[in-house]
Amino acid sequence: MSVPSCRRVVVMFVSVLFVAVFCAPLYAGVDNDWELWTGFKFKMPVNKEVSLFAYPQLRYDQDWDNFYYQRYDVGVSYTLSPNWRVEPFYSYVEKKTTTWNQSDLFSTDLYFTQPFARNFEFENRARWEFNFDGDRQAARERVKVSVKLPDLKDVKLYASEEIIYDLSNGDFKENRAGVGIQKKFESKVSVDVAYQLTSRRQAGHWEDFDTLLVVFGYTL
Repeated sequence: MSVPSCRRVVVMFVSVLFVAVFCAPLYAGVDNDWELWTGFKFKMPVNKEVSLFAYPQLRYDQDWDNFYYQRYDVGVSYTLSPNWRVEPFYSYVEKKTTTWNQSDLFSTDLYFTQPFARNFEFENRARWEFNFDGDRQAARERVKVSVKLPDLKDVKLYASEEIIYDLSNGDFKENRAGVGIQKKFESKVSVDVAYQLTSRRQAGHWEDFDTLLVVFGYTL
């Protein structure tokens, strides 16, 4: 694939993302429709197989005007093989409804990654989540497909689909479908920008929220 072709793909992708993020809110007919999720992923390798990580996150709703959620993850990543890794971690969460409520979570992620075709990669993430406040459990399953653009250094496009199942109540509570772009800088710094359609089950019915995700990564 030639350089102009790759660049056209990126320009088209970013243009669609720009229109979705910045133009759609002008026509949104539902309050709380747009959310902004931001995060900073810090990773510190210990050796070839083990890394420590921290992931603070902030979220805003009501067209990015209301700060309603903060989360802080800390954990360890252990590479089992070239295709498998496991990441147990602790999370402290604060979420505002009428007042701020706190909760403590313990989660374990199991990742499977597999390259296929040319420059494509498939990733499956299975998560078990336990909420100490209320003794509640949830299962999350995310499938992600990404493609590297060989003529644009360290640029990757991806699409993902995630379902969240409430094990305590025995029903589905959230679905997340998104597309995004990632750029790495000198292997230590990365920036992800993505659009996500978030569907949540609230008060017995489903509500949709358009979400912009902006995540920065840094390897120590």
